[in-house]
Amino acid sequence: MVTNCLRNVARALTILVVALGAACTEPLAPRDLAGEFALVAPMPTVVSDSLAVRVLADTLTLNADRSASRRVWVERWRLAGNDTTPEVVQETYTYRIEGDSIGLLWECPAGQNCAAVALRWWYEIVQGGVALRPRQQREVLYRRIRAAVP
Repeated sequence: MVTNCLRNVARALTILVVALGAACTEPLAPRDLAGEFALVAPMPTVVSDSLAVRVLADTLTLNADRSASRRVWVERWRLAGNDTTPEVVQETYTYRIEGDSIGLLWECPAGQNCAAVALRWWYEIVQGGVALRPRQQREVLYRRIRAAVP
């Protein structure tokens, strides 16, 4: 009788462990990723014939309602005159999660003079949602610096 009782307890524990394991492998939801991410490395510089743009800081905020915003602090300088201009660029997005990736969708704002463009940037979700890495750019990493307040 004690043996049957132990077997039943062992079965119940096995079912509980399997159920908990399944719950831990559930896909990430927007509320799991909601928070602020900052570019930690490297800070890119883009150079053309007459202008260079250096990224000073880059933050990405993901909200539980699938909206997102990004602020990029850049320094632009003209190579001919050594004239520098600081600037903050702000964009808003919507996003969707597919497996271990998140896609940010940018749409041309109403009233803006741009082609009917919809762009999507994909990021790999790494370290359980603690960091994001742009696809095809293994050296670039955004780390979560603040979780969303529920």
